[in-house]
Amino acid sequence: KLRVKMKKLLLSIAALALVATTVTAQEKAFAPTKFGDNWFIQLQGGASYTVSEDRAKASFGDLVSPHAAVAIGKYFSPAFGTRIQVAGWESKNYYDLTGTNVPLLPSGFDGITGTYKVKYIQTNLDGLLSLTNLFMDYNPERVFNFSLLAGLGYVHTFEDTDYGLTKKDMIVPRAGVQLDFRLSDAASINLEVNGNLMRNDFNGRNGSSSYDGTVNALLGLKFNLSPGGFKMVDVQDPAQLRAMNDQINAQRASLDSKDSEISRLQRELANKPAPQVIVKETEVTQEVAETELNAV
Repeated sequence: KLRVKMKKLLLSIAALALVATTVTAQEKAFAPTKFGDNWFIQLQGGASYTVSEDRAKASFGDLVSPHAAVAIGKYFSPAFGTRIQVAGWESKNYYDLTGTNVPLLPSGFDGITGTYKVKYIQTNLDGLLSLTNLFMDYNPERVFNFSLLAGLGYVHTFEDTDYGLTKKDMIVPRAGVQLDFRLSDAASINLEVNGNLMRNDFNGRNGSSSYDGTVNALLGLKFNLSPGGFKMVDVQDPAQLRAMNDQINAQRASLDSKDSEISRLQRELANKPAPQVIVKETEVTQEVAETELNAV
C-alpha cells in the first residue's frame, strides 16, 4: 500500500509540474475593456499662425494669434484612440492693397496695409495613433509617448461688419503630432502641433493661392477618467491546453487502473481460506522405554 500511495503522489506532482510549466509558457494579452474605460479630457492653449494671402509681406509675429481647445476622447487599444475637440479663437491675416484701386474699406481697416482678425470656431474628429505603444511593449507607467493625429474639422467663421466679413462653414482636413509626458496615473502634460487646410475664402479674401491654412502649437493637460490604463492577462494556446488536458487525463486513468488492481487483490485476499495447522504426536520407541527401565 505504501508503494502505491507513493506512486500516486509522484504522478500528482508530475501533473502539477506540467501545469506550472504550461502557465510559465503562457503569453500575455490585453483584457477586454468596458465602454467606460480609458476615457480622457484634454485642455489646451497656445498660438495659431495663419497661412494666407500676403503672408510673405508680414513678419512672423504679425500673423500669430491665440488659440484654445478642449477635447474628450477614448483609447480603444494602447495604440489607437479617437477624440472630439472644440477649438478656435481667431485667425490673424495681413493685407496689402498698395498699387491697387483701393475701394472704400470697412471701418476696421486702418490704411491700405495692416492686419485683421477672423473669429472662428472649429469642431474636430481626430484619430490618434501612439507610435510608442505601436512599436514598443505597452507600459502604462512610461514617461514619454509620441502620437500622430489625423482627422476632419468643421469650421464656422463669424460675421464681422467692421472688416466686411460674412459667416462661412467648411469641412477641412487636418493632421498633427503630439508629445505626451506622464505626471501620474491620472494626468499628463502634452505638447501638440497640428495643421489645418482651410478653404481659400476662410479669411474673407480669394487670392492667388488655392487654400488658406492654420498651424497651431498647443500646450495642455490630459486627465485620465479611468486611471491605470489597459490590463494584461495570461492567454493559453488551445492546442497546448488540449495536450495538457490529455496528459492529465492519461495520468488519472493510470491512477484509476492502479486503484482497480489494488481493490481486486484485496478482494482475493479476503476470500482466501485461512491456513490449517496440523499437530503430529511424537512416538516413543520401545528401545527408549527399555533404556529408561534399566536405569532404574
